[in-house]
Amino acid sequence: RYRITAYFKGKGGTVSANFKGKDRKWLHKSSFVKSVPSSGKGAFEKVTLTFVVPPKAAQSSLLFGVRDQKKGEKLFIDDVEIIRFGDK
Repeated sequence: RYRITAYFKGKGGTVSANFKGKDRKWLHKSSFVKSVPSSGKGAFEKVTLTFVVPPKAAQSSLLFGVRDQKKGEKLFIDDVEIIRFGDK
């Protein structure tokens, strides 16, 4: 089990995790987890993603993105933390 926390300033910031098997191919069923997008209200907002790594996963990739960004809008990401807190 892992927990990712990050602080987003701006609307629509997301963090997600994708997983690959030992063959380095993407796992697809239940292999993608994502956070709720940041609201964009004022100062930095803490976003948390907690997930269990699928049993066949050998590698994970974390992706930081933004949804529905309009021209001139900015998204800032700060203080990313990844914590392993259990095996199940």
